[in-house]
Amino acid sequence: MERYIGLAIRAREVIFGLDNIVGCRKKIFVVVIDDTLQESSRHKIEKYCADKNIRFFYVTDLESKVKKCGVKVIGVTNKNIAEQIIN
Repeated sequence: MERYIGLAIRAREVIFGLDNIVGCRKKIFVVVIDDTLQESSRHKIEKYCADKNIRFFYVTDLESKVKKCGVKVIGVTNKNIAEQIIN
């Protein structure tokens, strides 16, 4: 999964942050959520994903996977990369 997240970041096919994901006009195919996300934000992103029919996953230590400090949620906008992350 780390390899494909890195590929998506280099391809600029990643949306960082809850507010950016919710406000994004591009189609998001998968959302990756850090385990340490606060309960209110977790509820908000889960509801958004359910409404938009987006698959989401929880991971441990997302910051180290994306190599950015403070990142708790990312959305992948590339369908092929998202399929690789899901599998």
